[in-house]
Amino acid sequence: MAKKSKSKTGDDEEGSSSFNPYTHLDDTLDSIEKDFSLSGSGLSRDERRMNTVSLAIDLVLGGGITAGGWYTFVGGEQSSKSTLANSTMAMAVNSSIPIVSMWDYEGSTDAEYLANILKSNRIDANVEDVFGIRDPKTGKWLVKPRVRYYSETVAEKFFDYLAKLERLLPDVRKIGDDWFYIYENTKPNKSIVGSKYDKSYFSKTGKFRVPAPNGNLQALVICDSYPAMLPEKMDTDDPSNAMAMQARMFSEQMKRVKGRMKAKRIAVIGINQLRQKPAVMFGSPEYEPGGEALKFYSDCRIRLASRALSAVVNGGKGYEETEDSYNGEGEDTYRYVHARAIKNKLSVPNLECFLRIWITDADGAAMGIDPVFDTFQYLEMTGQISGPRKKMVLKLRKHDEVTLDWGQLKTLVLGSRKEVAKVCDKIGLEKMFIREFCRKQLNKGVGIDLFFENKKNAKLASKAKNKAAESDDDDDDDDDEED
Repeated sequence: MAKKSKSKTGDDEEGSSSFNPYTHLDDTLDSIEKDFSLSGSGLSRDERRMNTVSLAIDLVLGGGITAGGWYTFVGGEQSSKSTLANSTMAMAVNSSIPIVSMWDYEGSTDAEYLANILKSNRIDANVEDVFGIRDPKTGKWLVKPRVRYYSETVAEKFFDYLAKLERLLPDVRKIGDDWFYIYENTKPNKSIVGSKYDKSYFSKTGKFRVPAPNGNLQALVICDSYPAMLPEKMDTDDPSNAMAMQARMFSEQMKRVKGRMKAKRIAVIGINQLRQKPAVMFGSPEYEPGGEALKFYSDCRIRLASRALSAVVNGGKGYEETEDSYNGEGEDTYRYVHARAIKNKLSVPNLECFLRIWITDADGAAMGIDPVFDTFQYLEMTGQISGPRKKMVLKLRKHDEVTLDWGQLKTLVLGSRKEVAKVCDKIGLEKMFIREFCRKQLNKGVGIDLFFENKKNAKLASKAKNKAAESDDDDDDDDDEED
């Protein structure tokens, strides 16, 4: 007689009951969570991300900057690493992130350049709004800062700051469909939450749970740059061990803070350099200073490199490009930078795009990342624009197809409300600020879907083209044999 097979719960196939040691498993796990102050939550892949200033970079990152992410921008000289970091900081100023801090270890942050970046991206703020103004006598804030600026040299202070921030901020967790602040059971936290916490959750976990509006970032911390972060012992120890000492410092300090960043909804953006190893005969001579821990703990590494015009513009020569300003009152000068996600644990790696750096406008001012080319790049990457710059075809999602030239696109991005309305009427487009339209697309997840759909279609088209070419070659071979 055949034996009856057992199910995983201990019941046989005919449903007869037997002893099940897992009946009270949930209660046991709840007890463990309470004993060890654990807070369970669900995983969500559709969390809203914070935008960088570049729509194209947001696509490469998988939607933007996400909580818990450690982002590293790496590149050689003049690859616009600091420009991209400062531009992202400018976008954070325009968002609802409670804490934004800038650690300038190189002392290279320029107030005028930052003001131009704010202006070119239609961000309504000035440098005083960003960094605040202190009373020189009392030291109190006359204008409270949106960004806390620190000019430092000692590396450990950066990590001490991060660790302290993680202790002070509550966890932010998604439980079911809702977001909550989770506070530890301490007297200071009790005074913060008052009577607004969930009593049943407290009795179950021993923690205060308060509804949160969303799961957005609580803090964005920017560091420029890793090689300039000197360990505190550097002055007293043997200076010949400087590289090893710095690498050891990063290895020890990053593991101290990285694990809690996701729960605390903190993101870090750091900048690293590319240097040359001397007398290298095999393999790449380039290396990133700071040791391997920086690579290991970075969730996303964007490699930036200057490119000649020929890499982007058909028939382009040299490294700089000039064209008329959108208002026709002078010339603007630009150069191009290639960006590739050489590591991305938070989305798809090896995605790439180009940035156009606005070197000078008609008045000679440096303006950061060019929003016009960035908008064009986003639309091209998502399959919503095609054709040469003299006559482009624009087909926005759920809008009619229109044609426009490069000058009209510049006006749509940079022009005043009246100028934008005039161009929209002329080309037959619904009145809109096209860059804001693209950003809303991106934030809703539509931009990412269009991007991967366009990549898939391009890959299929390439395969079909190669197949047709192979078929033509076969036909030519048959004709030769007949001859």
